[in-house]
Amino acid sequence: MSVHLRPLAETVPPVTPVAAVPDAATGAPTPQQMHAVLQRALVETTALRGRLDALHAELEVAAAQLATTFGELPKLTAVAPGPQAAAPVASRPDPPSPAMSVAIEMAVAGCSRDEVRARLTDAFSIADPGAIVDAVFGPAA
Repeated sequence: MSVHLRPLAETVPPVTPVAAVPDAATGAPTPQQMHAVLQRALVETTALRGRLDALHAELEVAAAQLATTFGELPKLTAVAPGPQAAAPVASRPDPPSPAMSVAIEMAVAGCSRDEVRARLTDAFSIADPGAIVDAVFGPAA
């Protein structure tokens, strides 16, 4: 890592998840708990955007220093987004399937991958719920 970028990288705090306590009656997180999780995600992404802007400014300074030392260099340009990033965003995304909703609620409530997998298999007769579990928890390690 560049000497110029290390101090900036060291200021980025680790992301800490918000603990959600499930509703006592249903075992599912309450709307207020889900709202708190979403609010925390918004705060974290906003802070991350600010850090990325600062990093971009640092890169511009480093490029200017290189140009001073080595002569004119090509201007830094961002890498073009891949095909998925270039796709237009729908005004309203499709709502998640009932199985996906249950998996998300269980994950927020602190259930394990295996518990979610068993629930999806039993409640929705999904033979291999691996894709849904991976979508919610991320790929299995």
